[in-house]
Formats: sequence, C-alpha cells, structure tokens
Amino acid sequence: MRPSSAATTSLPSSYSPPTAIVLLYFFGRALGRATGIPGRRTGLSMVAIGVVLVGIAITLGG
Repeated sequence: MRPSSAATTSLPSSYSPPTAIVLLYFFGRALGRATGIPGRRTGLSMVAIGVVLVGIAITLGG
C-alpha cells in the first residue's frame, strides 16, 4: 500500500524552514569569522535577511 501524496510531502516540507534558518546562521557565522566580523552578529543578520525575503515572497504569492 502506497502512502498518499499529502503524507509524503508534508514531512519534508515541515523540515525545510528550520533547516534553512540553521544553514543561514552557520554559513553567516563562517563568513563573519573569515572576514573578521563577529560571527554571531553576521549569522543573525543573514537569518534576518532570509526571513524578510521569505516574508516578501509569501506576501507576493510565492
């Protein structure tokens, strides 16, 4: 018996936003360390920019 398509797509979809936030933070932190800027501040800035861009995309219907 095959699972329904809703069951197979809802689980990965629920992991996507938190995964993207974590990746943005860690890559921002690495970028900050590489450029001499405090890593935590750079990571949080990248997360904030990502959240704003996603909010704009959702608002525009994306």
